[in-house]
Amino acid sequence: MRIFIVGSFSACTADARVSGTVVSLKHLVRDLEQRERVSLELLDTGEIRRSSSNRLIGFLSVVTAVFRGMKRSDVVALHLSPNGFAVLGPIAVLLSWILRKPIIFRMFGGLDYMELPVMWARLAHWSVRRVEVFLVQTHELCRVAESRGIQTVTWFPTTRPCSSLGVANPHDKDASDYVFLGQIKIEKGIFELIEAFRILGSEYQLKVYGPFYDDLDASIFESVDNVEYCGVAAPEEVTSIMSQAKALVFPTYLSAEGYSGIVIESFTVGLPVLCSRWKFLPEIVDETCGILFEPKKSEAIVLAVQSFEQDPILQDALSRGAYAKRSDFSVESGTDRFLEACGSALGRNQKS
Repeated sequence: MRIFIVGSFSACTADARVSGTVVSLKHLVRDLEQRERVSLELLDTGEIRRSSSNRLIGFLSVVTAVFRGMKRSDVVALHLSPNGFAVLGPIAVLLSWILRKPIIFRMFGGLDYMELPVMWARLAHWSVRRVEVFLVQTHELCRVAESRGIQTVTWFPTTRPCSSLGVANPHDKDASDYVFLGQIKIEKGIFELIEAFRILGSEYQLKVYGPFYDDLDASIFESVDNVEYCGVAAPEEVTSIMSQAKALVFPTYLSAEGYSGIVIESFTVGLPVLCSRWKFLPEIVDETCGILFEPKKSEAIVLAVQSFEQDPILQDALSRGAYAKRSDFSVESGTDRFLEACGSALGRNQKS
């Protein structure tokens, strides 16, 4: 099967300020390359945009490359944000009709495309209704799509490798520090997190990893002695950092938050998750693997950390529960789902 994958993924190795969705796409590509009877052609839309000084020329270059790749493929898969589907989606659908090629849309993140400005929302919706398979990250987005009459929608969560990253007995590890990994920005709850650990005091230690956004810098940590900024963690270091932590604290209220890759990565090493009850996170974090707290409230973070800290039996149970979830979000399971989607797309295209 010749699969043409369109998306932005080169930044995974070139830019530390990369989103989890880019990491997820990169892992999918790597696993597909190991599968028998699968041939890949890749189009990095981000690289084309970055290399062009003119936005229109960059867009036309992407369209031309999509047309050429589509001609050589059996299945076309666009891995884009809602904005990407509004802009590139209609053209990709028209090209797929001309060339009679089945097309898959995979929508990254936790935003509904109907939240876009009206014109862009209509363009995205027109496109989504006309593809053979529509992949979305959360169960709620599946239900929303089905309510609009889109019967081709399929759940496709964020994935992370787990076959070589697992810990034999994650619940036995001796750890003292809590950890936050991710983009350091206002909507990730960084100020609420700092305030929470100021309230908790020196008995509780937090290590923070990630790149700065929103004009923030390391000076935001100067007011607290028990919060240590440790720089940007390289992708290969993340699971090692997590395996030495007591729990992940993730107080996000980011508007586009879907299934956070860093939360899923915590499952691979049995790391309990203390996170905000925000958007779709309760679909993956429940009482078996973590503690949910109200977003935007430092006091809620404090109570969650104290509840976790004071109950060793709970710590052990949540660690076991987190580790048990790893297979649901493994790269291998995601690749299997993706290949099933390719087969469905081919079948529907042949019937039409």
